[in-house]
Amino acid sequence: MKCILPVEESPMFKTYAFWGDYLSILQGSGYNVFGFLYNNFLILSYFMIGNRFGYTAGYKLRRLFMKKFVRRLPPDYLELLKNNIKKGKYAIVTLNQKKIESREYDFWHDWLIHGFDDENKIVFALGYAKECKGLSVFKTREFTYEEFLN
Repeated sequence: MKCILPVEESPMFKTYAFWGDYLSILQGSGYNVFGFLYNNFLILSYFMIGNRFGYTAGYKLRRLFMKKFVRRLPPDYLELLKNNIKKGKYAIVTLNQKKIESREYDFWHDWLIHGFDDENKIVFALGYAKECKGLSVFKTREFTYEEFLN
C-alpha cells in the first residue's frame, strides 16, 4: 500500500522546521496562508519572557493543530505512523541527522512524516536535508524503512 498526504514542499515561510511543517500542511491542503503570515509577522504582539522580548506568532499557528505527544514509542511505531497516515494524520518525529547525513556529531531535528510506500519500503518525510556545500534545504526526503527505524 502507498499513502501520501498533501504537503507544499516549498511553503511561504520555512526558516524553522515548525513553521515549515505547519505551513506545508495548510498550503498543501489548499489554504491561503497570506492573511495568517501578514497578521502574525507584520503585526506582532510582543511580550516579556524573563528579561527578553518574545512574540506570539508560533503559538497561534500551533493552536490550529491537535497534537498528541508520544514519549515512549511502541516497538511497532512504524505501523503506528502508517495507520495514522492512512487516517489523514501527519506525524512530526525527531531524528538524529548524524545517522542520516553521516555527521560527526549528534544533531537532532524534526521531520514531518507525510507518507509511506510499503512496496518500496519508503517513508516520506519533509525537513531539512543537507545539500551541496553543506547547506541544509527544506525538502521531502525518502527514507527506507531500515534507515528510518535505525
